[in-house]
Amino acid sequence: MANRICLGDHPNHGYGLFVSRPGVNVLSNIKKEDLIFDSRSVQSSLVHEVISTSISSGNNAGSTVSFATALSYVPHVDIILLTGSGGSSKGISVIFENSGFPSFILRYYRQFKVEVTSSGVTVSTAWPSITVGSNTFFKIVVYKMPSLT
Repeated sequence: MANRICLGDHPNHGYGLFVSRPGVNVLSNIKKEDLIFDSRSVQSSLVHEVISTSISSGNNAGSTVSFATALSYVPHVDIILLTGSGGSSKGISVIFENSGFPSFILRYYRQFKVEVTSSGVTVSTAWPSITVGSNTFFKIVVYKMPSLT
């Protein structure tokens, strides 16, 4: 069983409260992605990153965005559909599980398909017959935890 909690002076990261993900020794020289809590982080290390993407108008529209750092697992993500060119009006989407675990997660929301892998996210129209009338903008919150499926 790995040591998962360190309160005090960490050998590599200084003073703080650190909690590693299951199976990872918190006292080893761990990467930031292995911490599920880091008291030094504003976001407590639960969020791997927040990325933006858009898909342009037309049939079979899509966009792939890579994570700044690839993960060793398929992460849980939340997709936020933004409306308007600046994304000023927000609609939070509820996405539904379809298939693909553990190498990727495929989800559908309205007319959009979201494919999540350990290295990035692809957002596209769900079916070839769907036409996107204007540019559609998304925010993607990538969490430092495996997909909840």
